[in-house]
Amino acid sequence: MRFLGALCAFLLFGAATAHAQESASPPTTPQFTLDEYVALAMEEDSAAALAQCDPRWGNERIGNGTVCKQGCMFMSYVPALIEAGYATDPNDALALFKREKLIDPRGRLLTQKIAERFPELGIVKRERASFSALTVEKVAEALLARNHVLLKVSDPRRGILQHWVNAVAAKDGIITILDPRGGTKASFTDLYAQHALRELLELGNK
Repeated sequence: MRFLGALCAFLLFGAATAHAQESASPPTTPQFTLDEYVALAMEEDSAAALAQCDPRWGNERIGNGTVCKQGCMFMSYVPALIEAGYATDPNDALALFKREKLIDPRGRLLTQKIAERFPELGIVKRERASFSALTVEKVAEALLARNHVLLKVSDPRRGILQHWVNAVAAKDGIITILDPRGGTKASFTDLYAQHALRELLELGNK
């Protein structure tokens, strides 16, 4: 019941603030932290709140494809947009990005323009990365600062040319991720080989 009450309040609040969100003016207090958003998704039995192929938004067009086929980076941005109050769900976030012309014709996010448009999504750090103790430490420090961390995965031998995931925890040599491909929450190395980690993108206020 608590979840249903929270969800109803969330939906009502989103409707009441739609006009404010169109002008990209976030509320003074974030609606949900990433942890709370994920908790709601799990209670909804959908870890699909971040799954790019969820039927609620998976068939929406993004560039020359769909969110399901090529929306991993977009979906990895969604928690930051929701936490900052710019969107209420992936559909809302996609409409906002399209309206602001922040996606190129091939479906790639224009990260620098996004950073300029939304201060909370500024690029704090973007660098090549490998799976190491230092990377775990960097992720932990970024999350401690309440920034959002996206990790790029590439493993051509497994048919993964480029894929983005959210890092949600880093401790004792383990990076826990939310993977838009299926909405899975797991250790990075439970889903991917260590050598597949290629890039770290930290988003937050500079």
